[in-house]
Amino acid sequence: MSMGNVKIMQQNLTYLSKDFSCSWCSEHSRSVADYEETCELNGNKSPEFDGIDECCKYIGFGSSMGEPSGLSLECEVEVQANFAILNEKGMIEESELRRATEEMLRSVSICEPDHEDGNLMSDCNANLIKFTLDNARRKEEGRLEMPLLWNEKSCHLLGRNFNLAKAVLRSNTRKLQRNKENLELMNETFKEQEKLGIIERIPNLERYMDEHPECSFLAHMGVFRLDRETTKCRVVFLSNVCEPSRSSVMTVNHNQAMYAGPSLNQKITSAMLHLRFGSKLLILDIKKAFNQIALSELDQQKLLFLWYKNVKKGDFSIIAYKNFRLPFGLRCSPTILMLALFKILVLDSKNDNPRLRNAKWIMYQLFYMDNGGFTCESSETLNWIYEILQGIFGPYKFELQQMFSNDSTIQDKIDGENMQSDVGCKKSEMEVKLLEMIWNRRSDTISTRKVCLDEKANTKREILRSIVSNYDVFNINGPLLNRARLFMQDLQCERTLGWDAQLRDFQQKEWKNIANQVNSAPIFELQRCVGERTDEYKLEAYVDASKRVYGVVVYLCNIRSGERSFVLAKNRLIGSKLHEKSIPSLELQAICLGTEVLLDTYNELGGTQCLVPIKIVDLGLFSDSFVALSWLNSFSHKFDKMQKRSVFVMNKLNHITKLCEGRSVGFSFVSGMDNPADKIT
Repeated sequence: MSMGNVKIMQQNLTYLSKDFSCSWCSEHSRSVADYEETCELNGNKSPEFDGIDECCKYIGFGSSMGEPSGLSLECEVEVQANFAILNEKGMIEESELRRATEEMLRSVSICEPDHEDGNLMSDCNANLIKFTLDNARRKEEGRLEMPLLWNEKSCHLLGRNFNLAKAVLRSNTRKLQRNKENLELMNETFKEQEKLGIIERIPNLERYMDEHPECSFLAHMGVFRLDRETTKCRVVFLSNVCEPSRSSVMTVNHNQAMYAGPSLNQKITSAMLHLRFGSKLLILDIKKAFNQIALSELDQQKLLFLWYKNVKKGDFSIIAYKNFRLPFGLRCSPTILMLALFKILVLDSKNDNPRLRNAKWIMYQLFYMDNGGFTCESSETLNWIYEILQGIFGPYKFELQQMFSNDSTIQDKIDGENMQSDVGCKKSEMEVKLLEMIWNRRSDTISTRKVCLDEKANTKREILRSIVSNYDVFNINGPLLNRARLFMQDLQCERTLGWDAQLRDFQQKEWKNIANQVNSAPIFELQRCVGERTDEYKLEAYVDASKRVYGVVVYLCNIRSGERSFVLAKNRLIGSKLHEKSIPSLELQAICLGTEVLLDTYNELGGTQCLVPIKIVDLGLFSDSFVALSWLNSFSHKFDKMQKRSVFVMNKLNHITKLCEGRSVGFSFVSGMDNPADKIT
């Protein structure tokens, strides 16, 4: 009977040497020591592509299953929300309009792939990829024209939405007239887009609608970020709303009329991890990324929108525009953007020399939506990349902006060119945003924003909002926030305490002490660079469990240099289902979590879907529970001795061995004093 590739390291379970150390542990050890008087913390070879089918296999969707004549695919029905923002009198329901806008911002701005969705590996998505790449073409000026992913089974039901678009426009105008600055910003956005050829005014709207009975309008909202240096106003098209049609039994919105397509974005943790290889780093941003992709005439007809004739002169006569380029707000826009980058950097690099092709593949692997980068080991290579960037993206009419580097020579060039083009008049800041983290270019360290809790929060809702507002993709500050999360869990257990009911005095006092401790803690910084991209590495996961928390901490060990770098941490609060379990059972639960995280991290760094994979030669998991490890050992080699164990234990052991079937993992013992996962639990 096969038990997977579970390896119990040596017969007597090896110990980790006591010289284990890392900056993450050291920082949190100091933090605990400083504040424990007031609060106790509860505590590889690159792939070759031969046609679109091979591209589908790389991206992760198997064979494309032949040549699709269109997009009438056999897919599972996707249920999409349709917000009813018009009431029976044809008036706007403001609350529904706000919900529709928030939903569009959430679904398009946050494009994390759902790695638990088996449909991602379906033939349907492979066909969508093949259809898009087969029908992508370059226009005379070089710009990419990409097809929208209309669903032929439902797109004929697409509503015209003219009255809806007009009603939303009138509603928004009443709000914008209270803030003339925002109204002017939105008007300038449209005028700039018209000048750049992103949109085009329709001369005679009534005639156009008669000649194109299948045309459809999109309502839109303006989202304003006046603190930003670049895009202060972003127009979001509400593709999740439609108006009922009098002549049709049913109408659908734009989201319901098209496929979303597979999420080709890697997880933000994956993108950030790949940015940590290579001592030299250059990051960049694609200017108005969606708007750099052209649309066909047929697609343009279904993406019309309304605005005013001359806002500056007070002429609010309604006119119409059509989108020449891919707008922000369509559910398939993220997929189309990533496939456009795939074509530019991977498919069209087939005839490039090996050095340039490898550089393009690294760039594609480091892209997260419109945020990209390049890492290497020498200033010479980084300068070469910087000099050819325009030659890579320029022919496709992709404009780059917001470039930063930790190489002073390259940054001086960037600053000089920015000053000449009036992009900026001062030298770039040393601390810049790097995929929701802060990158100090001088020290080459990464950190989160300073953790902050609201001391004045006095309801469950306010406390939860305060905790989750601290975005930390790698859980660097996990040990610091443990007490806050446990406090929130205790509040949740009080069923008589409502979400907006005020806390009792002793609870408010305890929360204030927790918030004071967290707010007084320093910012934890990690070295960004963990080694060269060509080095060999070992992944190590350390797990631990207490009666209230179990978790895992993952490290990357550079075999050449011997350096160990913190990668990420994850922990879970123990709920009612696990509350009565013994410590060894909870330690086994931690081993289960650790195995999942370890293998997931391995696949992110060196899996088959990595164009330029990191060479991970060994996977190891360490626990300070002799009992849990002995269970695993007996289950792997002496199955007959495990028959008397509980169902919970047997299920977890079986799950661990199944996880290890694709890649062997070594399980070892580490003493509790040397276990870094103790900090997370």
